[in-house]
Amino acid sequence: MPTSKADFQPAMAADFAQARSLVQEHPLVLIQGRKDLDDHELVRRAALFSARRGPLSARILHWSFGPVMQMHFDPDAKNYLFSAEAVPFHWDGAFHVEPRFLVFHCTATGGRGGETLFTSTAPILKHFSPGARAQLHAVRLRYKTEKKAHYGGQVSVPLVQEHPVTGAQVLRFAERVTTRLNPVELEIDSPFMDERRLYEDLVGFSYDPRFCYEHAWSEGDVIIADNHALIHGRRALLGNHRRRFKRVQVL
Repeated sequence: MPTSKADFQPAMAADFAQARSLVQEHPLVLIQGRKDLDDHELVRRAALFSARRGPLSARILHWSFGPVMQMHFDPDAKNYLFSAEAVPFHWDGAFHVEPRFLVFHCTATGGRGGETLFTSTAPILKHFSPGARAQLHAVRLRYKTEKKAHYGGQVSVPLVQEHPVTGAQVLRFAERVTTRLNPVELEIDSPFMDERRLYEDLVGFSYDPRFCYEHAWSEGDVIIADNHALIHGRRALLGNHRRRFKRVQVL
């Protein structure tokens, strides 16, 4: 069940048909109680959220391991995503292909720990003055990480971008990753703003409960997240090593 008291909350859907309607206006949609989804059915349902036509490979991002990523604790993890550590805020596809939606399906959980954070970035921009917002448009972020899992490389992006569907201005911000497991370096090119202060402000806004929703998972939860409108992260697992997910990325 949702436990966050944030201003930003997911829209509740009774089924996938209602969720398809809700995602047109809500960046985060939650369906509960779907313990019955196997990989094939999850991919089939997820593909319905794509605006693209054609074969499944044109609508769902496929990796070397297939369209479904199994996310769970691994004591020998080489990437922090599979460790018990907290996962800093990011968006998916920065080093590869940016999906339109992310579909998460929780298949097991042991209770407290591993809560997922979703932050809506468009409202954050409104808390900068008009002059500061103009300066934000000149900011570029450069990320670099070694490929140890299914992604890696270097990328340079403008901080302020336009949502490809809604046209709203959004932030493409991800935190630095300082863990020994696959760290992610960040360089900020900010001609008109202090880079350290800007980074601290962006991190602070990302965790601000006015913009950040924290989801405590239950088995069978399905979340459909707008990967352009939102950034996401994860609390540390604590003792919740039973936490297991399936993730599908919709193009």
